[in-house]
Amino acid sequence: MQEIPRRVISEANRIGFPIIKLPLDKTLGEISNESISHILEYKTEELRYALESHHHFSDIILQGKGLTAMINALSTLLGKPVMLFNQKQELLAKSTHFQNPPYKDVNLQILNLLPALLLNTTVSELSLLSPVPLRGQSMTIYPIHSYQAHGLLIVLEQSEETLSMHSLAIEQAVNVIRFEMLKTQAVKERSRRYKKEFFTDLIEGRYSLEQEVIQRGGRYGLTETIPTLCVIAKKDTPTYQEGMIWPLEVNEELSLSELDHLYNYLKVELRKRGMPCILFMKTDAIVLLFKFRRIIWRWRKH
Repeated sequence: MQEIPRRVISEANRIGFPIIKLPLDKTLGEISNESISHILEYKTEELRYALESHHHFSDIILQGKGLTAMINALSTLLGKPVMLFNQKQELLAKSTHFQNPPYKDVNLQILNLLPALLLNTTVSELSLLSPVPLRGQSMTIYPIHSYQAHGLLIVLEQSEETLSMHSLAIEQAVNVIRFEMLKTQAVKERSRRYKKEFFTDLIEGRYSLEQEVIQRGGRYGLTETIPTLCVIAKKDTPTYQEGMIWPLEVNEELSLSELDHLYNYLKVELRKRGMPCILFMKTDAIVLLFKFRRIIWRWRKH
């Protein structure tokens, strides 16, 4: 066909049907090569942007500026408010937007949503209901996890128009944050392991000198003069249906994961209630040591 009939173009426009006119002086192979080159050029630009973003965020961490500087850099790049929480619902960093109204009033609403948000493993989007000036604004939640949940990255006022290249920057930021949290987690797990080994040796009577116990236990909060209450916390044994068999390695993996979750949960809840205590793991239980300081605690059953 030398020309596409006008009535065909009009009908295509009416029903939203795409028509592409190909030149007669080029082969299909040439057209395909040019199309692929154009696509690859766009993808190359995306890859370059992603690599530059990754290097920029990595440099901030390697220079020791910390997660706060990185969150501010991401916020500046996106032009949007950004917040970062860990798996204990603690605010690790936030952009300067949250220092002033109306974003300053968003903190409480997000904190109330955190327990539910931390259960998600995929990117999700919510709309703010309060404060009134921000009602209807979108809030995108990016989970940060590897073999376990590490936290959440929250970006406010995201829109479809800004997601094309910004999503690449956010993805690289999440990768860098994940790696940094993994390093922090490794340090904490090593410290927790030392604590567990000390209290295991103490419980099993491997220390012969009381002075050695006081000296080593002092770093964990043990004192010689204050009476201590020991509480054992365990999860109820599940009742499986008859005939249901769980592989041993799966059981062990699940129990360790649940024990770690229970440890973090108790630590967060006790901190919220202003109840200082020493926590450590012993086999399949969490041991809690409370110091008596003439404080009356009310225990509430959940």
